[in-house]
Amino acid sequence: MGKKWKLSVLMAGKYDIVKGAKIGFHLDAETDLYIASCGRKDFGVVKSINGGSREDLRMLGTDFGGIVVRTDPDQYLAEAVVKMYKKDSAKRMVCAEPMFIGRKKECTGTKKQENAAGNF
Repeated sequence: MGKKWKLSVLMAGKYDIVKGAKIGFHLDAETDLYIASCGRKDFGVVKSINGGSREDLRMLGTDFGGIVVRTDPDQYLAEAVVKMYKKDSAKRMVCAEPMFIGRKKECTGTKKQENAAGNF
Protein backbone atom coordinates (compact mmCIF):
# COMPACT_ATOMS: atom_id res chain seq x y z
CA MET A 1 0.00 0.00 0.00
CA GLY A 2 1.19 3.50 -0.68
CA LYS A 3 0.36 7.07 0.09
CA LYS A 4 -2.69 8.91 -1.19
CA TRP A 5 -2.94 12.62 -1.72
CA LYS A 6 -6.00 14.67 -2.56
CA LEU A 7 -5.45 17.47 -5.03
CA SER A 8 -7.86 20.40 -5.16
CA VAL A 9 -8.33 21.60 -8.73
CA LEU A 10 -9.61 25.04 -9.66
CA MET A 11 -11.58 24.54 -12.88
CA ALA A 12 -11.59 27.11 -15.71
CA GLY A 13 -15.37 26.82 -16.09
CA LYS A 14 -18.42 24.71 -15.30
CA TYR A 15 -17.53 21.24 -16.50
CA ASP A 16 -19.44 18.05 -15.79
CA ILE A 17 -16.42 16.03 -14.75
CA VAL A 18 -17.87 12.82 -13.33
CA LYS A 19 -16.81 11.09 -10.14
CA GLY A 20 -14.44 8.21 -10.93
CA ALA A 21 -13.08 9.78 -14.13
CA LYS A 22 -9.36 9.50 -14.78
CA ILE A 23 -7.67 12.85 -15.18
CA GLY A 24 -4.12 13.75 -16.03
CA PHE A 25 -1.81 16.39 -14.61
CA HIS A 26 1.20 17.95 -16.27
CA LEU A 27 3.62 20.63 -15.15
CA ASP A 28 3.66 23.79 -17.25
CA ALA A 29 7.31 24.86 -17.30
CA GLU A 30 6.57 28.54 -17.97
CA THR A 31 4.12 29.12 -15.12
CA ASP A 32 5.32 26.34 -12.77
CA LEU A 33 1.67 25.26 -12.35
CA TYR A 34 0.24 21.75 -12.59
CA ILE A 35 -2.46 21.72 -15.28
CA ALA A 36 -5.39 19.29 -14.97
CA SER A 37 -6.75 17.70 -18.12
CA CYS A 38 -9.40 15.20 -19.03
CA GLY A 39 -9.64 13.59 -22.41
CA ARG A 40 -6.48 15.47 -23.40
CA LYS A 41 -8.27 18.80 -22.90
CA ASP A 42 -7.04 21.16 -20.19
CA PHE A 43 -9.73 22.23 -17.74
CA GLY A 44 -8.02 23.61 -14.63
CA VAL A 45 -4.99 24.04 -12.37
CA VAL A 46 -3.98 22.38 -9.11
CA LYS A 47 -4.92 24.72 -6.28
CA SER A 48 -3.59 22.73 -3.32
CA ILE A 49 -2.44 19.31 -2.15
CA ASN A 50 -4.18 17.95 0.94
CA GLY A 51 -2.05 15.69 3.10
CA GLY A 52 1.18 16.62 1.37
CA SER A 53 3.50 19.40 0.33
CA ARG A 54 4.73 20.95 -2.92
CA GLU A 55 7.80 18.68 -2.66
CA ASP A 56 5.52 15.64 -2.47
CA LEU A 57 3.81 16.87 -5.62
CA ARG A 58 7.17 17.23 -7.36
CA MET A 59 7.99 13.59 -6.48
CA LEU A 60 5.16 12.58 -8.79
CA GLY A 61 7.04 14.06 -11.73
CA THR A 62 5.86 16.28 -14.54
CA ASP A 63 3.11 13.96 -15.87
CA PHE A 64 0.87 11.83 -13.69
CA GLY A 65 -2.74 10.83 -13.30
CA GLY A 66 -5.46 10.63 -10.69
CA ILE A 67 -9.11 9.80 -10.10
CA VAL A 68 -11.85 12.38 -9.51
CA VAL A 69 -13.55 11.87 -6.14
CA ARG A 70 -15.68 15.02 -5.94
CA THR A 71 -16.70 17.96 -8.10
CA ASP A 72 -18.54 21.21 -7.48
CA PRO A 73 -19.11 22.85 -10.88
CA ASP A 74 -20.88 25.85 -9.30
CA GLN A 75 -17.75 26.74 -7.34
CA TYR A 76 -15.40 25.63 -10.16
CA LEU A 77 -13.74 23.04 -7.91
CA ALA A 78 -12.80 19.39 -8.28
CA GLU A 79 -10.95 17.00 -6.02
CA ALA A 80 -8.80 14.13 -7.26
CA VAL A 81 -6.90 11.36 -5.51
CA VAL A 82 -3.37 10.52 -6.57
CA LYS A 83 -1.87 7.27 -5.30
CA MET A 84 1.80 6.48 -4.72
CA TYR A 85 3.24 3.01 -4.26
CA LYS A 86 6.62 1.91 -2.95
CA LYS A 87 8.84 0.28 -5.47
CA ASP A 88 10.53 -2.68 -3.75
CA SER A 89 13.82 -2.62 -5.65
CA ALA A 90 14.52 1.11 -5.53
CA LYS A 91 12.88 1.84 -2.14
CA ARG A 92 11.41 5.06 -3.47
CA MET A 93 7.94 6.30 -4.25
CA VAL A 94 6.63 6.20 -7.80
CA CYS A 95 3.35 7.27 -9.30
CA ALA A 96 1.02 4.36 -9.93
CA GLU A 97 -1.33 6.17 -12.29
CA PRO A 98 0.48 7.11 -15.50
CA MET A 99 -1.19 9.84 -17.49
CA PHE A 100 -3.67 8.97 -20.27
CA ILE A 101 -3.44 5.19 -20.19
CA GLY A 102 -7.02 4.18 -20.91
CA ARG A 103 -10.12 5.53 -19.27
CA LYS A 104 -12.61 3.64 -17.19
CA LYS A 105 -15.18 6.41 -17.32
CA GLU A 106 -15.89 9.31 -19.60
CA CYS A 107 -14.48 12.55 -18.30
CA THR A 108 -17.41 14.77 -19.04
CA GLY A 109 -21.13 14.56 -19.55
CA THR A 110 -22.23 17.71 -21.30
CA LYS A 111 -19.91 20.66 -21.21
CA LYS A 112 -21.75 23.69 -19.87
CA GLN A 113 -19.33 26.27 -21.20
CA GLU A 114 -17.76 25.57 -24.57
CA ASN A 115 -15.06 28.18 -24.29
CA ALA A 116 -14.35 27.93 -20.55
CA ALA A 117 -10.99 26.20 -20.92
CA GLY A 118 -8.24 28.11 -22.55
CA ASN A 119 -4.50 28.21 -22.58
CA PHE A 120 -3.08 28.81 -19.15
